Amino acid sequence: GLLVGIDLGTTNSAIALLRGGEPSLLPNARGEPLTPSTVAFTGDGTVLVGAAADLQASQNVRNTVVAAKRFIGRTVRQCKAEIARAQYTVVGDEEGAAMFRLPAVGDLSPEEAGACVLAELLGALDVPASEICRAVVTVPAYFDAPQRQATLAAARLAGL
Repeated sequence: GLLVGIDLGTTNSAIALLRGGEPSLLPNARGEPLTPSTVAFTGDGTVLVGAAADLQASQNVRNTVVAAKRFIGRTVRQCKAEIARAQYTVVGDEEGAAMFRLPAVGDLSPEEAGACVLAELLGALDVPASEICRAVVTVPAYFDAPQRQATLAAARLAGL
């Protein structure tokens, strides 16, 4: 099976494939090594990820999520500074976990937003995702257990 390494970043993300002991960074659909970690939804619910999401962000601010990683595995109370900077609406779910309230699709969790970015990165593979036997998704050293678990949940949502 194949081994992939993914940097699910706050601003940009990347995926590398290990073949024969040699890692290679895989370009995205645009041929670029980095994919912006931006997720947007159009009025009809179409998902845009990466540069496509960035390009329409200024016209669709309330449906475009940037820096979802800052909210993953955290409560609304823990995200006051991030919420103040966000141009999209952030609410708490029943347990107080941060959720994005987007007019085009309703509530979206940071894990779901992360899964959209991961799915976009996996699209760069020239093999079916079922052939991946191991995936490593990086998290910052300061991430606590809930943030690590939420990142794992995002990977599972993306099919890893």
